[in-house]
Amino acid sequence: MAQLDQFLGTVLTDLTQARVTSDICSRDTSRFYQQDPVLRSYSVPRVALDSFEFELQFAITGVKVRKNDYDDKLKLERMYACGGLQLAEKMCQHSDQYLTNRDGIDTMQPAVRTLLMRLRNSSERSKLSQSLIQLLNEAQLVDEEGHFQSDKAAPLLVDRFVQIATQDLELSESLRLVMPELRNELKQVTDRELDELENSVRFLMECSEDFNLEVEVCADRLRERPVNTLSTLKLKGGFKNYVWTQSHQQDGTLVQKLVHE
Repeated sequence: MAQLDQFLGTVLTDLTQARVTSDICSRDTSRFYQQDPVLRSYSVPRVALDSFEFELQFAITGVKVRKNDYDDKLKLERMYACGGLQLAEKMCQHSDQYLTNRDGIDTMQPAVRTLLMRLRNSSERSKLSQSLIQLLNEAQLVDEEGHFQSDKAAPLLVDRFVQIATQDLELSESLRLVMPELRNELKQVTDRELDELENSVRFLMECSEDFNLEVEVCADRLRERPVNTLSTLKLKGGFKNYVWTQSHQQDGTLVQKLVHE
């Protein structure tokens, strides 16, 4: 039995690979053409894949429930990992922009320079995100009714972010003065991100189990099934193509280039 997502993934992968192969072949051929004084005056032959459309007929033959693979705790941890990483990125970007553009902040001052370095450095960002993820997992933010407590989480996350970002720094007077304003800015960023996380947690609690649909796609077997058990999926898509352009160099040589449409 094939799984529907795997089947569609295989089809789309094959189509994408065909598009890539076409580009590679055309690119290699163009190099050969450019080296020949006669061939370079002709267009390079190329197969262009502009779009695709196919119709898939299938029948759902079974439902496989996955109870043991994904319990609620494990899925919460994964949500927190994604949410914490995204939140840390947004907070770092916003803090960087705020400190860089805020009047009265000397970006050459040692503490400010160090703070900006931490906000821009990938390893420091990873440290910040891991700290936020740890807080999400340890703070017991889902109540007994399965509701994610955004109001409780937001100030905790802002405090943890500022604590880690400014750790061991001697804040200048100007930096201390704008810190309350920066916290308010970070609170707004956090509220927006937690709204999405809250929706994800709500969906998780409403869907107690994960499952896979098992489908039949073999034409011979589908003919044996009642018509009212068959489903049809039509899929259309397009590819971003390239076109050949011609240009003359200073010596008058005609050169063809492959560029995006």
